[in-house]
Amino acid sequence: MHGSVFLLCVFAGVVSAQREGINLPPAVIQTALGCMAETAVNPEILPQLLNPRMYDKNSDKRVHKFLNCTFARMGYAKKNGHVRIDKVIDLFPKDMDGNKRAAVKKVMEECNKENGSDPAETTYKIFGCFVKNSPVK
Repeated sequence: MHGSVFLLCVFAGVVSAQREGINLPPAVIQTALGCMAETAVNPEILPQLLNPRMYDKNSDKRVHKFLNCTFARMGYAKKNGHVRIDKVIDLFPKDMDGNKRAAVKKVMEECNKENGSDPAETTYKIFGCFVKNSPVK
């Protein structure tokens, strides 16, 4: 598997990053496209969401809002911006190595402690933390 699995939960179709082994709900692309229109995020930035360095410098609130919109509408984020870890873990292949699954869950739990000034920034910080620290590349 390539890239951040957490990212793939939401943006596989949008950033043309379909990865093997991820069970993506069909509504992901439609939801992400709707959130792109609603937040006016620049679509050219979406492939950069895989780059951990992006989270050290990006302060574009549209990106924050886009991530939160997509996660929340898909049911992967709560109203406060924190993610529903078990729901995201369910997207991983059932036959995934138990140690790897546990490592991914541990990183998600740690990243889910991040907080922003609003739900959109919270989702953005959690997402960035996972991209930076994911054991699945």
